[in-house]
Amino acid sequence: MPFTLPGGHKFGCVCLVNAGVDRTLRDGLLDLGNSVTAIFGPPFEIEQHWREWLGSVKVGSLAQTSLALLAHTQSTHPEILDHENEALVRNASSIFYGLLMAEVFHHDRGLVLSGANTGGGVSVRQVSDLEPHVRPNGVHVRRISVTTHFHERH
Repeated sequence: MPFTLPGGHKFGCVCLVNAGVDRTLRDGLLDLGNSVTAIFGPPFEIEQHWREWLGSVKVGSLAQTSLALLAHTQSTHPEILDHENEALVRNASSIFYGLLMAEVFHHDRGLVLSGANTGGGVSVRQVSDLEPHVRPNGVHVRRISVTTHFHERH
């Protein structure tokens, strides 16, 4: 289930390709509070012109995303890529690194995205590859699940 980014919002997102996610979470969303959402699948639909700009490899990776950590906020200047986007990427990355500290889990690779919805759909303005991490030898790899990793805030 893709996330609907409201118009006038900027985002920062960490997308994990083929992450080890419990099957009960697939195609769902989980509100983590403070405008951060865990999306268990591709984060959103990408318009055709952005697909061409990103290229087939990046678009293919987005389609294989099994966990996206997306931070977003309303902006007075959603058309500008700036410090707000950098802060949102840091927020999403912090959640990812927190998960790595809590549990060793598998993922093939990752992408870091930033952009906005200026009212005409999601615009990806910046994309980079997530730096790989090395799993220690002999450590049991587990699947990400709500009961052990995410706790909804009320």
